[in-house]
Amino acid sequence: MEVTQEQLHEMVQLEVNAAIAAKSLSGVKTLNIAWVELKNDISKFVNENYGKNPKAYSLSDAIKTIIRFHLGVANVYQINETNIDEARRMFELLKANI
Repeated sequence: MEVTQEQLHEMVQLEVNAAIAAKSLSGVKTLNIAWVELKNDISKFVNENYGKNPKAYSLSDAIKTIIRFHLGVANVYQINETNIDEARRMFELLKANI
């Protein structure tokens, strides 16, 4: 059985569409706007109080780690609308005690 150019093109297109659909459903991580704002607030706080240096970067990373630990999430992609208020509350507590 011979396959025409049109049939071949159609088969390839079906495979491409399936691959694109699988890729889009594979859990592409998107950042929540509220998390981006909180992350920027953390960076601003650290930069204003401790400058831009490796130790300040470590402090910023530590704050984010404590927030993630407190929320019980593995990474920042899991901080969303349901837990952003608690994340911000934790940041405010940390900020007051640093």
